Amino acid sequence: MKTEEKFNPFRNINYDNMILPSITIYDSPADHRGVYVARLFESAVPAPLGTFAISDNIKDLRDMIQAAGFYLRVPRDIYDHPAVIETWFR
Repeated sequence: MKTEEKFNPFRNINYDNMILPSITIYDSPADHRGVYVARLFESAVPAPLGTFAISDNIKDLRDMIQAAGFYLRVPRDIYDHPAVIETWFR
């Protein structure tokens, strides 16, 4: 029996007109303590867009991100905010 598919907020977005869309995964950011948060960004906008996902399991977020067509993973840089784990690009 197939398990129920989780809602993926990144899947039904039209990325065609976005300039370098990316999704960043955070570990316990200030606004969502104790969970992982994935936030959608566009390089032309200086703040995260309104689309995000929350999970207590980082693998669930990575699966959602890859299902939305993001396959290039960049690990946290030493100059990134400490809550950043990684960023994904299409």
